[in-house]
Amino acid sequence: MSPAATSVPGSFCWFELATLDQAAAKRFYQSVFGWSVEDQPMGPTEMYSLFRVDGKDVAAGYTMRAEQKSQGVPPNWMVYVLVSSVDQSAARAKALGATVHVEPFDVMDAGRMSVIQDPVGAMFCIWQPNKSKGVGLRGERGTAVWVDLSTPDQAKSAKFYGDLFGWKMVEGKSMNPAKPGDYYHIVNGTDMIGGIQPTAHRDPKTPPFWLTYFNVANADATIKQVASLGGKVIMPAMAMGDVRKFGVLADPQGAVFAIVQELGGKETAAKPKPAAKAVAKKAAVKKAAAKKSAPKKAASKKPSSKKAAAKKPMKASARKTAPARRSKPAKKSRAAKKSKPVKKGARKR
Repeated sequence: MSPAATSVPGSFCWFELATLDQAAAKRFYQSVFGWSVEDQPMGPTEMYSLFRVDGKDVAAGYTMRAEQKSQGVPPNWMVYVLVSSVDQSAARAKALGATVHVEPFDVMDAGRMSVIQDPVGAMFCIWQPNKSKGVGLRGERGTAVWVDLSTPDQAKSAKFYGDLFGWKMVEGKSMNPAKPGDYYHIVNGTDMIGGIQPTAHRDPKTPPFWLTYFNVANADATIKQVASLGGKVIMPAMAMGDVRKFGVLADPQGAVFAIVQELGGKETAAKPKPAAKAVAKKAAVKKAAAKKSAPKKAASKKPSSKKAAAKKPMKASARKTAPARRSKPAKKSRAAKKSKPVKKGARKR
């Protein structure tokens, strides 16, 4: 996801955590991603926690309202999409078959927003910026770099978002139109920003949901840390060749998120360990070569096998709030429903 894509309409511009224990959530994510936190009042007794990297806003969190908990909404992460006009986009979404749970409204002088559920069931927010455009940093450690949609109707979901935001669905770097059953890479303008999973890759028992991926330096180490802090490993680290490694996790309160580690290049020299068969084959080749040249033994390597785990269902919630706000605190209490499950299967990019 290009850092320059942040201010382009149709891009994912904000990521928001709804949690049951805000203080505990802050401690958890500070430990996992190294985020700094600034709390801003948003009511007589409530705080909106801004999560930052290098002093720039990358996400936020708040304590779920009583009505959300009474409706069975679990802790979750919500995604926001940047638009030029919230009113026009909300009206367009409704005309395309979506449900507008929270009609467009102003959030002080930060911007204007609405909470929507797509025709298949996934929740998301739209944001029209004024003083706040959303995240202030992209592509660095601890920032959101990718978003996936899990849906029981890939074609219907792709058409809805394509009609609403102008997104194109392509098969990959070739930029050729994606075919039914492919992993759909979402292109907004010229930027690849996320994807839509093939229906066959998801648990049919889970409702539609958007899953956010955060960049980490070491996926294996992050997964161990999450587990040690009381979180859950929904899907262990899986490598996509030597390009990237990713996994799906849940914080101690149940909010689900994903992590991704870019492999190779300047960002990290880490490489995925080869599977047992590959190691054995390589060792045999080295041994045969050694016999022909010198009596030296080939160096041994420790293999590790790839694992996959089934996902648990997860819902999401929505609320009337704003992307990161640095000046005046919000004065209104805001809440809305959403549902978000845990992601099923591996992701391709």
